[in-house]
Amino acid sequence: MGENFEIPPESEDVKNVSLYMWLEIGRVRLGDGRVVDLEREDIWSGRILPEYLWDQWEDKLTKKGFTKRSFLRLMKYRTDDILLWTYDRIHWRELIDRIIESMDTPIGKAILEGSPQY
Repeated sequence: MGENFEIPPESEDVKNVSLYMWLEIGRVRLGDGRVVDLEREDIWSGRILPEYLWDQWEDKLTKKGFTKRSFLRLMKYRTDDILLWTYDRIHWRELIDRIIESMDTPIGKAILEGSPQY
């Protein structure tokens, strides 16, 4: 993987907001009639975990060639793993390992090369 990314501390705040986001999205999709606070950008952007990791890894990500924007693009391909972590189906360490590994996948490389496909 080249760079040595440290495993940042697991944030319960990040996890709780992620869980809330998924619950709200599920409610809207199921049409339960609840009113959703559309002013809560953190809920709808789904960026709380990527922002947290960017803050932890900015120097190493930059050295690897990622900008904040390209890292956010990469993270949209980890939504499945974030959901698994949010619902305690995988551990924090496994989530982070999958994110780190994804940087060197064809998608990660294409994002770094600026491919419009990703």
